[in-house]
Amino acid sequence: MFADDLAIAVKTLETYRWVASRWPAQHRRHRVPYYIHKTLASLRDDEERWERITKPPLDRRTQTHRWTDTAAKQAVDQKFADTTSVQQKVERTPALPRMERSRDLIELVGACSVFVATVGRVLPTLRGHAFTAEEKAVVARNLGRVRATADWLEAAVTSGDVSLDEGLARLRMLHPQLTLIWGDSAYAGTLVEWARRFLHLTMKIVTKRPGQTGFKVLARRWIVERSLSWLMNARRNVIDFERKPSHSEAHLTVASITLMTRRLTRKRPPAWTRKPASAPQAA
Repeated sequence: MFADDLAIAVKTLETYRWVASRWPAQHRRHRVPYYIHKTLASLRDDEERWERITKPPLDRRTQTHRWTDTAAKQAVDQKFADTTSVQQKVERTPALPRMERSRDLIELVGACSVFVATVGRVLPTLRGHAFTAEEKAVVARNLGRVRATADWLEAAVTSGDVSLDEGLARLRMLHPQLTLIWGDSAYAGTLVEWARRFLHLTMKIVTKRPGQTGFKVLARRWIVERSLSWLMNARRNVIDFERKPSHSEAHLTVASITLMTRRLTRKRPPAWTRKPASAPQAA
């Protein structure tokens, strides 16, 4: 009769009554959901059940102590398939790392296959097409990126390491017209040979002069240091308080725009290019 008045099934009402009988009002936890009380109600000993609900386990995903459906079922030793956490499933699957590597390999090979298939489909349709100078420049520029990317891929597969040369390879890929670059003495070593062999870049190392003591202006290096000092004229760039590298990059871009705008709009040449006024000649 009560089930009809509440518009619920009789079995559901009986379950509500059973759970309420297992949890007296003083032992219920208001912040713990009903389904957790229902699962823990299976514990036979009253004292163990009432004490168990006051000690929620640590949730690895959120790093907080809270009850979940899986944790409650594990507490009462219910043998359900979903009582195993995701982390436990990963630990019990030794082939998963191999599958992850295979997925990356398939994605890489698939990208190469898509490129080859696209070129093979589009190129025959351009037979007899007269390319303009602008179109030739665009194709040549993108073809240089393709070559740089292919060299980077070959180097990564050959050496198995992309951490040291990743930035240099990206620079070569984005600017294929570069053929000569300069580097600090910290970059001397195997990177020079690697850049020449795989990226077709000539890398020259700027070293100190023999017997140098103290500060001396070095060729090519002073250009970088001078540019950094110009950017540091903006007070926001002196001390880095930004949360993300993209924020710092935006401030550097604004400082560069300000510097270039002032140079383009000034009405007289810089002081170091003006000739000193000649002294008046005596009569």
